[in-house]
Amino acid sequence: MSQIDIGGITYTKAEAIALMKLPVAKDKRWTLFPALVCAKLNVITGNESSCVDDEIALADAWWATFNANSVAGSSQAWKLGEPLYKQLDDYNNGRLCAPHRN
Repeated sequence: MSQIDIGGITYTKAEAIALMKLPVAKDKRWTLFPALVCAKLNVITGNESSCVDDEIALADAWWATFNANSVAGSSQAWKLGEPLYKQLDDYNNGRLCAPHRN
């Protein structure tokens, strides 16, 4: 993978990795972003994704809407994003339709 599309924005591998390393404490975008990247990579590698296809699409839409501004954990934006994050995290960690991989 040399690039990935998240919320209609194309990121290079280096850009995506850099964003995935940002601290999440004060900005919840950096909680959802890595979960969405990992979910998309799981799909690209051929993992079953029917259990999260809708959540991936909704997380993409969430990112398209909220990527430009900081998102506080107590905000309405995060109230919309957190359930998506939890589903993607469960998928990425093998608790849904895709097996866990090391």
